[in-house]
Amino acid sequence: EPTPATFQALHHFAQTQPRVTPVNQALGEAPGKVELNENAFHQTNSILPANLRSEEYLGAWVINCQRKIEVQMTTLDAYCRQESVTGIDLLKMDVQGFELFVLKGAQEFLSTRRIGCIVLEVSFISLYENQASPQDLITLLAGHRYDLMGFYDFAHSATKRLMSCEMLFAPHH
Repeated sequence: EPTPATFQALHHFAQTQPRVTPVNQALGEAPGKVELNENAFHQTNSILPANLRSEEYLGAWVINCQRKIEVQMTTLDAYCRQESVTGIDLLKMDVQGFELFVLKGAQEFLSTRRIGCIVLEVSFISLYENQASPQDLITLLAGHRYDLMGFYDFAHSATKRLMSCEMLFAPHH
C-alpha cells in the first residue's frame, strides 16, 4: 500500500493478524520513485492521473487530486526475490487502472506460472489516463497461459452503464 494514511490503517490492522505483513510501496513495471495522485476519495488514489471523462461517471469530487506525493515502487518479481517468495497462491489487485504495469513487473512469476489465481478489478470506462482495457489484460495473461475463468462483482454507474467488475484468471492446465 503506497498511500501513507491507508498504509497506517493497514499497519494497525496487521498488528492483530500475524500472517499479514504490510508493505509501504507501490508495485509497477520497474523499480524507482513515482508520483501518486492522492484524491478527495482515497479509494480512487492512483499512480495514473484521472481521465477528464471520469467525473462524468463518478462526480468531480471523487477523483479530484488533492496532492501528489512521491512513493517508492518495486516490481512483483523483485519483491518476491528480495523476500524469498517462491510462489503466490492468489494475487488480488485493485490498483486503479495500473494493473497492466503491475503485471509487466511480474513477468518472471507469470512466465513460470508461479501465481495460482489472479483477481483483477477492471474498469470498462476509462477513469485514468493510460489505463489498460480489460482486453489488454486478458491478452497479456493469455500470453502467459492464464485462462479467464469468470466475471463477478459488477458495478454500474447511475445511468446503468457497466463501470467495473472483478475478473478471475487461472493457469491453463
